[in-house]
Amino acid sequence: HEFTYPNPTSFANPNFGEQHLAYFQFVGMVVGKCLYDGIILEPQFANFFLRKLLGYRNFVDDLSSLDPEVYKNLLYLKKNSASGLGLTFSVARDTFGDSKVVDLVPNGSNIAVTDENRLRFIYEMADFKLNREIAPQSKAFVAGLNSVIKPDWLRMFEAEELDRLVSRTPV
Repeated sequence: HEFTYPNPTSFANPNFGEQHLAYFQFVGMVVGKCLYDGIILEPQFANFFLRKLLGYRNFVDDLSSLDPEVYKNLLYLKKNSASGLGLTFSVARDTFGDSKVVDLVPNGSNIAVTDENRLRFIYEMADFKLNREIAPQSKAFVAGLNSVIKPDWLRMFEAEELDRLVSRTPV
């Protein structure tokens, strides 16, 4: 099953250009209007994104709903030695063929992941993937949603309950 969440590379899409965040805000407004009117939406949002809509910060275990493979690899690293893996506190991002290294911490590409700092690496990688990488898109979507639905109304729900309201997924 495919889950819906903002594309972190939306800024590079030539069809959206500088207006890419305005589209996310508009979609947030549409979702808010559908929620308000009780209209069922076909896309099912990823759990980590629903948590963002409710104002929660995501953590390592939420990564399984975004990227199960990265989640599995981080769990492996948590239980095994980091030596010999050649990891640094950075991540390579490929945006339509343009590869770029992003530091997870200041000067991260020069900091090796060791057995002593691997838990921090796991936290930083999950935080980047779940929170920082899609922060502008999520903020725009939430602004649109909150312009139609009061945030306090949404916060009375858990992510799973909000999912049922939006897409009528079975319990």
